[in-house]
Amino acid sequence: MLELHVWGPGFGLPSIDPLCLSAIAYLNLTVPRSEWTLIPSSNPLLSPSKSLPALRDNHTWATGLQPIIEYLRQRFPNCDLDNMSTDREKASCTAFTALIQSRAQEIVDLSLYVSHKNFSAVTRPRFAKMLGWPVCYYLPLQARSAARERTRHLGFRSIDITQKQEEPALGETAGEKAAREATGPSPATKALKDSAANIKLAALCDDLLGALTKQLGQSRFLFGDDAPASVDCVAIGYLALLLIPEMPQSFAADAMRRFPRLCAYVHDLRPRFLGEEENQEALPWGTPERGDLPWLGGVFLESLKENLLGRGRQEEEWVDDDPLLEERKKRAAEKKRREWWKSVAFIAGGVFGMVGYVVWSGIVAFPGMHGEEVALVGEEEDEDEGEGHGNVNTEDDVDLDVEEHNE
Repeated sequence: MLELHVWGPGFGLPSIDPLCLSAIAYLNLTVPRSEWTLIPSSNPLLSPSKSLPALRDNHTWATGLQPIIEYLRQRFPNCDLDNMSTDREKASCTAFTALIQSRAQEIVDLSLYVSHKNFSAVTRPRFAKMLGWPVCYYLPLQARSAARERTRHLGFRSIDITQKQEEPALGETAGEKAAREATGPSPATKALKDSAANIKLAALCDDLLGALTKQLGQSRFLFGDDAPASVDCVAIGYLALLLIPEMPQSFAADAMRRFPRLCAYVHDLRPRFLGEEENQEALPWGTPERGDLPWLGGVFLESLKENLLGRGRQEEEWVDDDPLLEERKKRAAEKKRREWWKSVAFIAGGVFGMVGYVVWSGIVAFPGMHGEEVALVGEEEDEDEGEGHGNVNTEDDVDLDVEEHNE
């Protein structure tokens, strides 16, 4: 029995990830329903490459969309979606697959993760319902960080798609906030930036969707009316996430609606490729993986490695031709490090202060306090000799310890 592990469902789709949706569509079209099961584990640490989708066949793993397709072609050679295509059609299919995975992935990243409104209002709550505690606080931020890295070259960080300047800085007073807002961009400048962002987003979407509309024409599939190809699975996986989710910033869905032929293409193929939301039996669902202790331990170790060891790599990747911009980035990184250490010191001080108060108030008593004796295991001492050693702490000593911690 094949097991396809994917990110869990969301937005009325069987998964919130485009590659997982593409893998689901391919298996649904090629593998008999009785020979595979769909497991919304939402646990990338299960696979050797620590990514989803991942296909498990007993002890054999295939991770990533293309390795999964290649493995299924070997396992089920008669069910290959591209076996009837000519060499030229296969080359065109490969080219369009690469185009969709590169351009559509950028639009999905901008819509679901980089956009502050969409992420906070829709994407992150969806993750919270899908994941258990405490992983729901870590994995969404990790996914957003990866999406921002993939879209850094587009320059949308500098045109305020995340509205970062509206967020108060750590420890910022009311006066400092007012001064920052007074010296910040004027409403007219913000409007111009928003307009430029909308124009750039529209151009990014139209370049991809226009090429797909031209290739589709009046056909049912991207390469004819006879049968779907593997590129159709990839297209449905990405276009469904652009059209179907309802977002506060709906630039992706608005772009799709400017191409009604593509919208009809998605609505027509969605029930066959991905099943219908109302019919839970349309796909061979399996039992989701639980977030057990090994999983939580792995997530914790990955978080430590990313936050502690990845800090130096991030600074090395910040290279720019503009020396002034490079200097600003260095100052921002230094400020971020100082704020991080301040947070650590604040938390540590609070913990030690609470422990000191608990001990001083007598809520928790340790052996040897208030004149009690402490008997050391393995040592034989006379009662007269042990009386002086049992008084390890007095009330005055505790008061001094608390004052030292407070200092």
